[in-house]
Amino acid sequence: MGDSYVTEPPFVHHDTGPILAIDCHPSGKKFITCGQKAMSSNGLVVVWNMEPVLSKSKANDENVPKLLFQVESQSQSNSCRWSPDGNRFAFGSDDSSVSVWEYVGRINSLGSITGGAQNVERYKECCVLRGHRMEVLAVEWSPNGKYLASGSLDHRIIVYNARKLPDQIAVLTDCQMPVKGLSWDPIGKYLASLEGDKKLRFWATDSWQCVTSVTEPFEGSKEETVLSRMDWSPDGKYLMTPAAVRDGQPLVKLVQRKSWKSDQFLAGHTKGTTCVRAMPRLLDVTLKNGKRMQLTCAAVGSRDKSISIWIFPGTVKPLLAINNIFHHTVMDFAWCGRSLLACSQDGSVKVINLSENVIGDMITNEAMSDLCYQIYSIRPPQYETGGQNDENDLDSMDALDNSLSGNNNSFITCPEDIVNRRKQLDQSQKSSNIPNKSTKTTPKEMEASAHEKKMMEERNKQIEVVKDGKRRIQPVFCGTTAATSSDVPEPVKKTTFAAPPPVKKRAVVPMSKDEVDLEESSDSDDDDEDEEEDDEMETSEAESGRSRKRKTPASTTRPMMAMDLKKPVLRPMEPKSLQTTQGTVVMEAPEQQPRLSQHVLDRKGMFVEVDNRWKQGGVETTQIKLVKKRQTEDVEDDGEEERRTVQECVWMTVIGVPVIMVAANKHHVLLGCGDKSIRAYRTICGSHMFCLRLDALPVIIGVKENAAFALTESAHLNTWNLKSGKAIVARQPLFDCVEATADNSLISVDVSESGVPLIVFSNGSIFTYNVSLSCWIQAITTNVLGRLTSAISDAQLERNDGTTAGPLVRLLKRMRKQTTAPGVQPQVVKAIKESQLEQLLHCAEQLGNPHDYQTILMLYVETLCEGGSEKKMKNVLNELTRNGAPMQVCGLRRAALCDDVTRIIKQRQPAIAERIGAGAAGTTNTTKTRSLF
Repeated sequence: MGDSYVTEPPFVHHDTGPILAIDCHPSGKKFITCGQKAMSSNGLVVVWNMEPVLSKSKANDENVPKLLFQVESQSQSNSCRWSPDGNRFAFGSDDSSVSVWEYVGRINSLGSITGGAQNVERYKECCVLRGHRMEVLAVEWSPNGKYLASGSLDHRIIVYNARKLPDQIAVLTDCQMPVKGLSWDPIGKYLASLEGDKKLRFWATDSWQCVTSVTEPFEGSKEETVLSRMDWSPDGKYLMTPAAVRDGQPLVKLVQRKSWKSDQFLAGHTKGTTCVRAMPRLLDVTLKNGKRMQLTCAAVGSRDKSISIWIFPGTVKPLLAINNIFHHTVMDFAWCGRSLLACSQDGSVKVINLSENVIGDMITNEAMSDLCYQIYSIRPPQYETGGQNDENDLDSMDALDNSLSGNNNSFITCPEDIVNRRKQLDQSQKSSNIPNKSTKTTPKEMEASAHEKKMMEERNKQIEVVKDGKRRIQPVFCGTTAATSSDVPEPVKKTTFAAPPPVKKRAVVPMSKDEVDLEESSDSDDDDEDEEEDDEMETSEAESGRSRKRKTPASTTRPMMAMDLKKPVLRPMEPKSLQTTQGTVVMEAPEQQPRLSQHVLDRKGMFVEVDNRWKQGGVETTQIKLVKKRQTEDVEDDGEEERRTVQECVWMTVIGVPVIMVAANKHHVLLGCGDKSIRAYRTICGSHMFCLRLDALPVIIGVKENAAFALTESAHLNTWNLKSGKAIVARQPLFDCVEATADNSLISVDVSESGVPLIVFSNGSIFTYNVSLSCWIQAITTNVLGRLTSAISDAQLERNDGTTAGPLVRLLKRMRKQTTAPGVQPQVVKAIKESQLEQLLHCAEQLGNPHDYQTILMLYVETLCEGGSEKKMKNVLNELTRNGAPMQVCGLRRAALCDDVTRIIKQRQPAIAERIGAGAAGTTNTTKTRSLF
């Protein structure tokens, strides 16, 4: 067959529908595809058997199943990924949802539980995540299995707690364009996102703040596809991003870690690149000069229907290029050993089999773990030997399914069978090291067999029920996978949470010249951060000095530690649960962490670092430091440059209470403390400004220019203008907003530069505060009125002067647009639209943002001109020119605003402008354009 060959499994298809994503199971024994079903708008997700794809004899064997499981969704599925442990998969759809399914067992009977082809495996939908408001384009599990991230057309990224779905860890709302791709750093420090083929963002996983953004690779690029798949190199040194362009040529750019430079690239395709996927581990390659190197192997797909395979760094040509392998765009890749699976929008899957002579061998997980530890002082969990037991566990589960089913062609649908299977699995693991002295059936197996036989008899029984004079016949046995009945036995094996072992000191490993520099977050210095990683513990000084050889038996599992259940640090702009009880709202207080590090906004390389366990003279207190980190380049003896991170302490202070959260910008540093207080310091010098006592522990704090806010666990909001030293909102409860919206999830809290709050709830409702009237005002809500009027489009909210939109306009752009119901009378549409804009204009005036106010005012006047509302136009001009009014509104000159309004009326409604021109004579006769500011 040669060194490499291409095959196309004919049974892998979506009934001629497009296949938009593909992913290989961690065990390598199955893979998943998702896309759209042919001739319909429904989505289709299918789990396939890998054996007949890689083996021709298995493909021709009718007894070998090809399709393992399939499920239809209400709309097109755009992305699908397996969890790192292989027990779950998630897919995102056009209906703005992310669906998570969990493996239950195997099915040995005919028929399908989902209405499609015959299923061999059984999965249950364990959770549906509905945090987005528009189509979900990307879903990705973190390598350590802690997080599940999703990106959407609504310009947002939502990070979920994968161990406690549907809890949200963070909602990243700084994106300015649709999020088309996501990729987790294999080292665990960053989440990369691609926005509209125009910008890359790197989010720190310890604070969920944007560390940096990169736009250079996309200068001159065009959005040619809706989906873009990017990936990191296995050692985390490079992020490979498609959709890049250089001098009009499509590329895949290699963004270097830490420096974020994109000088290297992979070129050769004639149309825009759409996807890139790296092998899960580095390759051990022998060069022509005999030198051995560890390189990255990655596949690149494009709109030109071609695939190229690269080994880098150090190469300028692809290792292999296959032109026109598909009839449409290449959408996604999945690696299974040395076999590459590729899917296309034409609805087919191709398999490229590469021999060892072409690409060499992948290094072992142990070698990858040692390599990452030498570079970053971190052992990623996906490269630990303990993580390889998942495949054995799945194999033993499959074997247990077959042993329990015997010759009976019945499938397991009740919780009792699942519990019995778990019992048998535990028993088989305990006795795996004991020689088998007898082949007789054990009592437990006989008991399980008798229990199954009894359930099969009950399956055929029926009872007669008479209710309300009606006779009903229903089966006694109703299978379910939800343990809702009290008769379901509890699992025999209970998990005990052991106390965490004493922390062992790590030996300092000297850096080699080939290593990349560490993160600005100082991975090696933050020992407590390393403690929270599951698989980075139990490293002694002796193990640090030599390469470790851990041969863990398949039946040995690591005991669950108490620290595994630690909750993440609660940060600003994260969704918070609101529990309404007896007229009050209760929020979950954050958990104290040993150390905190917060980047100072608008100050590159500056961080506020908090040590809650700082000891001096035997006394444990809390130390707060403002440090500035910068990179230096030292020239070694051999002429090579080595980068080092130098940390400089700007100022330091000590307080006697623990700090649970930090917010900082170029003006102020705000500390939320465990004694229910808020402490403020000046960023430039560290001088103490004030210490305010709150009514409860702070849950969210934030600063914006010279304004600050704090939300407590009793859901009371406080905002301050730090420049004037005044309170804007004092202990204002959120209960009225929660009760009005019937919502229990807080998406974000922000303040204007003057200290006026802006609050967003999960149902789309936006609230701000009227300081003069001391009351909440609702900017907009997603209710039935949205179906009776036309939505505000993004084009209407765009500014022609190139200025940045304000917070209210940005929120309006991200809201999901509702379609107008058919048959609504034009006067009803007009009246509701004008009322909504009047409310928005009032909220913009309270927030005081000039860009928001001018944008909404002009949109309001244009809407009045379309409807011919002459009295309302005159009222706008009268408000802008009335005697005794301040010369400025939201920092804008009233006279200049009046000129703009009059100009719009003259252009749209000349007759009305002539009739009301007397009221604006002073502004319409001038030819000089007045400045707004």
